[in-house]
Amino acid sequence: MNKNKAFTLVELVIVTVLIGILVSMSLDFTMFTIDSYLDTRNCAELSARLDSVVRNLRWDLKKALPNSVRITKVDANNYFLEMVEILDVAVYDSSDLAVESNTQVLNLHSNAESNTVSICTVGSNACRAIINNEPSAAGTGYSIYQYDNTAGNGNVMTKSIDVSLSDVNTLNIASPGYDFKSLSSTKRVYIVKESPAITYHCYYDSANTEAGAKNSKITKYWDYQIQDTQPTSVNAIPLRTASSAVMVEGVSACDFGYVEALELSTVGYGYGIVTVALEVANRPSSKGVSYSDQIAVSNLDIPYIVKTEQVIYASQ
Repeated sequence: MNKNKAFTLVELVIVTVLIGILVSMSLDFTMFTIDSYLDTRNCAELSARLDSVVRNLRWDLKKALPNSVRITKVDANNYFLEMVEILDVAVYDSSDLAVESNTQVLNLHSNAESNTVSICTVGSNACRAIINNEPSAAGTGYSIYQYDNTAGNGNVMTKSIDVSLSDVNTLNIASPGYDFKSLSSTKRVYIVKESPAITYHCYYDSANTEAGAKNSKITKYWDYQIQDTQPTSVNAIPLRTASSAVMVEGVSACDFGYVEALELSTVGYGYGIVTVALEVANRPSSKGVSYSDQIAVSNLDIPYIVKTEQVIYASQ
């Protein structure tokens, strides 16, 4: 007699359970792979965003006037970093200049670093000349931040200059001239725009929401006039009317610091250290990317130099 062979109910249950275990293991592995890929892509995107900000900051610090960097911490989540941008630097003829001499013309040496100040021609762009800007730590008071923009009174910066169309090696200082309070030991004159100041504002909204993450950002402001007191309100002039651009959103931590002047006994104040610590994330409470940097800014009365040491890593 023929008997039909089939699986028993117990065998079917065992097979079903084994298949379920195998599928579960496969899904866990697949999800782990997908999560790892998404985390890697997220870190790469965040690192690229941070790198863009840092490149801009480094470049601006490279062009910063010696002893012009200043930082204000409004609160734990609100920092302002300001500097003055140089258009050009040249060597002037010492015979043209004496302390408080009511100087009207500065002749530049032909072997200067870069006498490409033709942007400051009459009728096009207003510029200013700066000689021997000193840090506040020096205690002399000879600083661009002690300058009257209206009257043109100051110690180291002229109200306006222009460059002859026929001779870019001649700087014409607006009448009645300018009384520089101190001279450069290296005979260097720095050329800046009429509105040369730049600010990086880092703000972190502690509200753990999507809106808070959007408000947490680094914004760059530029093309505004130098103020005696550092601007620390984005809703007030000059930052409110300055050119601006959001550099990065989703900031989850930020910190700016500055050691104004490290003294070198033979040459005076040598360089300052700008410290930067940032973190950005795509969403509140999500894994972010952190950045830390120490940027050495030359404060010597010589051509500007910037060195950096940086670390970028994924936060745990």
